[in-house]
Amino acid sequence: MNSNKHYINQFDFQYNKELIHRDFEILVFRKSEGYLSYYEMIFDTLLEKNLKAVSVCFSSGNEAFALYEKSSSVNLVNEIRKTLLSESKPDIIVEQLDILNFDNKKKYKLFQLFLNACSNSQSDRFSFNNITGRLLVSSHLMANSFKKQRKALEIKVNYDNSINLDVRTLTSLKRYNDFLKGISQKEVKRKKEQLKKIPKYEIIKATGCFKRVFNNEKVKLDEQYVILKPAIDNKKSSIDFFSLNPKAYELTKIGILNNVLINLHNQFGDYLSVNQKFYSSEDVINESFKANQEIVLQNLQDNIFLVNKTNDSEIFEEIFNKLKSLNIQLKKSSKIKSTQPNIQLIHDKEYYQKYYSKDLYQKSTSDTPIQNLTLQQFINYKKTSKTTEPLLFKILNELSIKNNICKKRITLFDWESLGMPYKIHLGYKKVDYIKDEKQETFFFLTIYPDGYLEYNALTPNLFSSELHWKLLEIYKSYNYCKDKIEAVIITDNGDVNLILRTNFQTYPDLKGVNGYVMEGVDVKDFNISKENLLKKIETFINENDEEKINPIKEFKKIIISNPSDNIDGEFLVNEYKKLGKSKIIFEFNKYFKDIFNVWLRHAVKNKEVTEKYYSALVDISIAKTHEGVFYWANKAMKDTQGKFLKSNIIRKIEVVQGEEFSLKLLMKTLNVAFVRINAPTVLPFPVKLLNEYVNNYERPIINDTGDFLNNLKLK
Repeated sequence: MNSNKHYINQFDFQYNKELIHRDFEILVFRKSEGYLSYYEMIFDTLLEKNLKAVSVCFSSGNEAFALYEKSSSVNLVNEIRKTLLSESKPDIIVEQLDILNFDNKKKYKLFQLFLNACSNSQSDRFSFNNITGRLLVSSHLMANSFKKQRKALEIKVNYDNSINLDVRTLTSLKRYNDFLKGISQKEVKRKKEQLKKIPKYEIIKATGCFKRVFNNEKVKLDEQYVILKPAIDNKKSSIDFFSLNPKAYELTKIGILNNVLINLHNQFGDYLSVNQKFYSSEDVINESFKANQEIVLQNLQDNIFLVNKTNDSEIFEEIFNKLKSLNIQLKKSSKIKSTQPNIQLIHDKEYYQKYYSKDLYQKSTSDTPIQNLTLQQFINYKKTSKTTEPLLFKILNELSIKNNICKKRITLFDWESLGMPYKIHLGYKKVDYIKDEKQETFFFLTIYPDGYLEYNALTPNLFSSELHWKLLEIYKSYNYCKDKIEAVIITDNGDVNLILRTNFQTYPDLKGVNGYVMEGVDVKDFNISKENLLKKIETFINENDEEKINPIKEFKKIIISNPSDNIDGEFLVNEYKKLGKSKIIFEFNKYFKDIFNVWLRHAVKNKEVTEKYYSALVDISIAKTHEGVFYWANKAMKDTQGKFLKSNIIRKIEVVQGEEFSLKLLMKTLNVAFVRINAPTVLPFPVKLLNEYVNNYERPIINDTGDFLNNLKLK
């Protein structure tokens, strides 16, 4: 059990309704029929006209909200009906909202309104844009002049008081022709119509902010920007989630969010307060990830055949030698060897399309595991990485999983040691369209107590229609829910549990980490008397072990040799860097920060900081709360060096029938090294086995009758 708080992306919003009622008016806009659309210019018009709104909020559905400063001389509703809606939008209804009796279910909209109002903030680095009812934060540092693009972070508040941070790419219409590349003539026509309708924005040079381009305005094509999903070339833009490096932190998602929340507090702190939620240490079970690649190699004791389906013998030889160095039994072959594990070197899909050749990708069969590796994948990996070993280990991981599938037994994991007295059936729904007809199939992997595997499929036929219908009912009950079903777990005892992907993610402690990263970094204005500094250094020396203190004594000599009576921060930082790295130097750095609130060298990452500020971002955790069982795992463990590219998705175990799924079994099936390289898996590893079977195997016809149906007891 740990002693940390595990922070998440959910918040508690508290409002001073009386003060808001005194100073603001909120209007709600609805359509008399149908739904509002992002394409509506009304959202941006409200921010431009004489009766300028402080902010506008719209996410989806049939309601948009606008925040106005209260005025005793103007009837807002009548004025907007008269000036904006009477002719251009007669189907939109506008009403005043009663702030004092605001619907609790819509309180999150109130927070979004005030958040969007930060668009009026001034910042040298960021532009805060309330466009099309959303808040997009951007910066000139997030622009790509070559691609005529600029990234922006959308900060969106959800009805469960969670906050999503989504990257949007604004692209200049100068790249109009690029929007239309690589698609059919039929698609070109549809795309052109889409580009005509979607909102266009221009960048105001004086402020760097985006502004809606209205129909009556003439703006050059290359100065108009649009947001498309996906962006050009189908390449999704990204912004790093979080970094402890002060130079990188401000342009991460967490850095930007903290910047907005600080602006929110400075402008509207009298009207609302924000507190970040967390799971307390008493509710959380933690386990560190144990990397063990040997288990993969041990499971590949059979001869592995490396098959070359390219003309590149040089790369083939290189791959063969590198694999051979990993101490596996490897042989060359010109064709796939039946019943044996095979790694097949082929070209990628684009190569075969370019040269009008048959794609040689091959799926595994029920008795022959086949893992495909493309020549282009290997070459590109070599260009960007110091070694190809991680890629080859990944290939061996995938092959070992396929080997387990073919043998119908788990040998990568000691399942029998779990002591499970009954079979477990783990499955999910897959939707296919056959001749435009929707077919919903439930695939299940049954695991016996000794690790034996059995695959089954349920389709709606005479024998399985009742069970199929019951499973469909479970899925349908989550159709309009924020949580999405990723797997169903059924035991022979009749216990039915769901694994749900929630809207929640793990976050660092926003207030704490912002102070830790940014405070004491700028030393330009720091100045201290030599006498005072030497006294503090002497105190540290006297309180520590004589044998270890030499580097600090050297630092003291450097201070003494400085002829000035006052020592500036830049001199201290530059001299401190020369001391190197050791435990005592690190301790003195902390000591100096505690006294003077200045870092001599920023302590980017250490165990104490991890536990204090971002414990939810590392390792594997299960939280058992009054709202249910939640869990998460860091899927990029090896990259956790004070930098996090993504947050961790929080999943929930939901009991549908019977008893709760074993938390011990859940933890054990997450903490494995053969699904991801140097990281745990985010779903119990049998889901990976089932995924591989469903998607990468030439599946034989499966009988969906017999014992399997009898064992699935759904009420």
